[in-house]
Amino acid sequence: MGALLIVALLVSILPSALSDRYGKGPYCEGGTASYEEVWKVLDPIGDLRWRLVRGKQQNGPGGAKMPRPLEMREVMWKCHLEKEAIALVGGRCLETVPATPANRTELVLRLTGGKHHSYDSVMSVWTKELDRTPMKESAIGPDNVKYDGQVRLWDYANFVVGEIQSIDVDVLRNIQMLKFW
Repeated sequence: MGALLIVALLVSILPSALSDRYGKGPYCEGGTASYEEVWKVLDPIGDLRWRLVRGKQQNGPGGAKMPRPLEMREVMWKCHLEKEAIALVGGRCLETVPATPANRTELVLRLTGGKHHSYDSVMSVWTKELDRTPMKESAIGPDNVKYDGQVRLWDYANFVVGEIQSIDVDVLRNIQMLKFW
């Protein structure tokens, strides 16, 4: 059976400061994600959000440009969220999605092949969906965009919400959990 990746995204507006970009061992004390893994998550999200800010994001292949956001905060890592992710899965691979705490957004991605998928492959699936699947025209106004209910764009929509500012990742065997506050 293919590997099950469970990803819980939890979003917050709390300010945070990132540690140095490079380092040895876990990024967070008591965490599992390395410095390299942290940036393999933050960089694609930052690139995606900057495409919107610069007015370069198209709505699907060959589509019109998406409107620029009025505000877009930088996404930063939160160590306390990583600890929460570790507790949520209890240190084991799960076949079902764990109960999501209140005020959280949960994303689930199932990749087959019986192997542990890299952060790069997981982030590519999430951040490139709008390049493949356009939002409905009715969802795009002259100065705003509303999530249009397309399941394939749910993950993308959660990454580009302007208020999202905090993130963490937990890697436990074949589970990769992202949490946004």
